[in-house]
Amino acid sequence: MVTKLRVAICGGGIGGLTLAVALSRYPDIQVDVYEAASQFKEIGAGVMIWARTWEILSLLGMAEAFSCIAHAPPDGSLGVGFDYRKSDQPQVGSRFYLFEVPYGCIRFHRAHFLDVLVDHLPAGVAHFGKRLTSYTYSSDMPQIRLQFEDRSSATCDLLVGCDGIKSIVRKQLLEDLVHKRGGDPRLLTHIEPVWSGTIAYRGLIPVERLRNADGTEHRTIRSPMMHVVSYSISAGSIVNVVAMVSEPLLYGTEFTGQWVTDCSPSEVQECYGGWEPEVEEMLKVNHATLQSLQMGVTGPSSA
Repeated sequence: MVTKLRVAICGGGIGGLTLAVALSRYPDIQVDVYEAASQFKEIGAGVMIWARTWEILSLLGMAEAFSCIAHAPPDGSLGVGFDYRKSDQPQVGSRFYLFEVPYGCIRFHRAHFLDVLVDHLPAGVAHFGKRLTSYTYSSDMPQIRLQFEDRSSATCDLLVGCDGIKSIVRKQLLEDLVHKRGGDPRLLTHIEPVWSGTIAYRGLIPVERLRNADGTEHRTIRSPMMHVVSYSISAGSIVNVVAMVSEPLLYGTEFTGQWVTDCSPSEVQECYGGWEPEVEEMLKVNHATLQSLQMGVTGPSSA
């Protein structure tokens, strides 16, 4: 009987599931995904990828499934990556750079993207309600032992942390490197996330709300925009909007509130008062969902 390499992946987001799908193609690797929640779910609305990522998904045999949920089936033709405009003015803004590449930016609803990955996972790989609290490993141990919040445990040969910005895997790894192996104490500053000083307001807008009675439509339906980032997803039926508000002097400071909260449309509109009409028009449309996300980074601002 062939002994398999046992790989444990903590975290069932896009990164963890993509890795699990890739490794599960090899018969000599056993993959287990441990997810803290009761089911796979994604925070956020839209996700965009580029040609190189599309090639990877194609090599993993998922091109057809992802084509069905993209804003449009990717065909390799030249497309808009980003359409950069000067918009922080009351009058109509102007383009200062159009970024075009083969495939353009391929856009998805994040939840639909996750569903495709889940559908390609072999049975028995996913384990829910498994929030990692610690792991045990030493040079004289043949395996890594994982301890979960529900007091259960598991073993593996290789542990991969895909457990987000507040990663338990990263925390213990860096603490062990410093306290048990004499590593650089500055590594400890990379454990807890700090605030980048940026708030991302994000929401979803049904496309029909961005079409006018005369048949004209908002430019973002066809062409992505930035620093207000907006692009269509779900076969062009929804527009994903992310509006950034930054305070650079707060980069690297501690943030003590909720990282993700619901917010009102007026809060976003106040931040973009005086911008060009198409920005204000888009932000005034009622969003199906609207949240404010505090953007975090790991490590100090001097790192």
